Amino acid sequence: MPVNTVTAIFMAVIAGVAIGFQGTLNSLLSKTVGLWESTFIVHLTGWAAVTAIMLLFGQGNLSAVFQAPRASLLGGLLGVMVVAAVILAFRRLGAMYALGLVIFSQLLVAAVVDHFGWFGIERTPFSLARALGLLLLGAGVYFFKR
Repeated sequence: MPVNTVTAIFMAVIAGVAIGFQGTLNSLLSKTVGLWESTFIVHLTGWAAVTAIMLLFGQGNLSAVFQAPRASLLGGLLGVMVVAAVILAFRRLGAMYALGLVIFSQLLVAAVVDHFGWFGIERTPFSLARALGLLLLGAGVYFFKR
């Protein structure tokens, strides 16, 4: 399904808003049921939602999963780590500081992935402008702590 730039930007904003709420809601749930139990519930409800969406709208080939690169199958394991780590971080650091650290870390890793062209991503060399952007974002996260 081809996606134009405006749609991609809109979806990125939607993802950002969802992540902002998700961490807070997952942290709230963990106070009642526990860290690993809330991580389980988050993934179980996510599985139920994506199963329904896939059955209604899916046009891919699920059986082709065995032809996918092995590294691409680590996303689910990383998802468990992400949910659990965000729950702990939000609970201890607050939403803004924790999410600032998450975003900074994501962009730092993305810069490395782009620079080396890992996992089939088109290679985009690290530049002074990107370094400055990361530095400014890091400074902003520092002030979120205050």
